[in-house]
Amino acid sequence: MKVVLPEDISDITLRQYQEYVKLLDIEDPDKLNKKKVSLFSGISLRQLKNVSIKDYNEMLEQIDRALDQGAVFVNRFKLKGIEFGFIPT
Repeated sequence: MKVVLPEDISDITLRQYQEYVKLLDIEDPDKLNKKKVSLFSGISLRQLKNVSIKDYNEMLEQIDRALDQGAVFVNRFKLKGIEFGFIPT
């Protein structure tokens, strides 16, 4: 199985980040980490049981490194061929 993990904050979608923020209410650190790895890797919680502890810890570390990076503000971007931008006030 090939797993793609975020290498930096730009690899994390807005939807993933919003789901991650909801997960922060979970008080059990083990449950939080499992759901975090599942969210950012696409591996189901059931499939995570088959992942070795070493691989699981490496995935968790890479996700945490990506989340710890600061985001760069981009004032202009293209979406489906249309350029958008922010107007300073």
